[in-house]
Amino acid sequence: MLGFCKLAEKLNVSMRTLQEDFNGVGTTPTSLIRMRRLHLAKAQLLLQKTSDVKPSNSDVANSAGFNDI
Repeated sequence: MLGFCKLAEKLNVSMRTLQEDFNGVGTTPTSLIRMRRLHLAKAQLLLQKTSDVKPSNSDVANSAGFNDI
């Protein structure tokens, strides 16, 4: 919910307005934020294949904004 509040604040709209706008395109702010975080984590995991530095899965999850792997 924190990401949702920050997004509404950054866009200078109410949480309800943001929710209605997302409903109009068939998604929710929470789903969009989760998908962005998953894409970020995926990119980091794929980057590990070509890098000598191998962060743990929990490090990748935390850096993508997930508090619990």
